[in-house]
Amino acid sequence: MENASKALLMSAAILLGLMIISVAVAIFNTLSSFSQTATTEMQMKQVSEFNSNFTKYYGQINGSAIQVTIHDIVSVANLAKQSNISNELQDENGYNEYTNYVQVDLKIGGSTITRLEKQDVSTYQTLIQNNSLVADENGKLTQTKYFVCTNLLYSAQTGRVMYISFSDN
Repeated sequence: MENASKALLMSAAILLGLMIISVAVAIFNTLSSFSQTATTEMQMKQVSEFNSNFTKYYGQINGSAIQVTIHDIVSVANLAKQSNISNELQDENGYNEYTNYVQVDLKIGGSTITRLEKQDVSTYQTLIQNNSLVADENGKLTQTKYFVCTNLLYSAQTGRVMYISFSDN
């Protein structure tokens, strides 16, 4: 009888131990799932914030395309350059679906400057000097020259903006 009661106590202790382990595993799985969800939401927010730096120049307001200045375009090119540097992608040959590389193109008149994000400061300064103002009806450079964003592409893999282009119409 004594052995039977000891056996019952041992089996009860084993069952209690298994229950404690099961509860611990369930709590771990719940916390792990919560952590993964929080990480995913945080990554989506970061991508959304990054994209908003580009998407604010694309689209229409009151039926007409959003107008940007050459200063805005140079800012976008600098942002793309900094993003490419921080992702160690400055040696890439252009955008593609599988990297975070951002490419900026600019069409002025009949010529196109591809990969504006690769240009140096002197090129940016020349662009600003030559494209900040346009002549009014009297021939004086007094009116701001505007550009429009003609294309904006997102990577299906990363969800980030990978290409943006501007044109002076």
